[in-house]
Amino acid sequence: MKSSHQRVHALIFHIIFISLLPLKITEASTRREAEAEAEALVKWKNSLSQPLPYSLTSWSFNNIVNLCNWGGIVCDYANTTVSEINLRDSKLNGTISGLYFGSLLNLTSLNLNGNNLGGSISSTIHL
Repeated sequence: MKSSHQRVHALIFHIIFISLLPLKITEASTRREAEAEAEALVKWKNSLSQPLPYSLTSWSFNNIVNLCNWGGIVCDYANTTVSEINLRDSKLNGTISGLYFGSLLNLTSLNLNGNNLGGSISSTIHL
C-alpha cells in the first residue's frame, strides 16, 4: 500500500504530465502549419521564371526551420507562422496563381508590386 507521501508525488507527476500534453500538441500543430506554408512558398518559387532574385535563395525545404528568416517573409509576433510576404520590386516573372493561399492561413499582407506577375488570385484567399 502506498503512503500518502507517494500518492501526492504520483498525483503531482500526473498533473505535470497532463499539463504538458497541450504544449506538445500545439508544437506539432505549429510545425505542420510551418511545413505547409513552406511547401506552398517553395512550390510557387519553383513555378516562377528564372533567374530568381537573391532574396528567394533562402526559400528551401532544407531551410524550413528558418522560415521566418526567409527573404521577404515576416512572421507573427510568436515567430511561428507567416503573416506578411513583401517581395516588392523583386523582378519576379511568372504567375500568382501558383501560390496556394490555403496554406497561408495567417497571411495579412502581400506586397508584390513592381513585379511581372500574371494570372488570377486563387479562390482560397479571402479578401
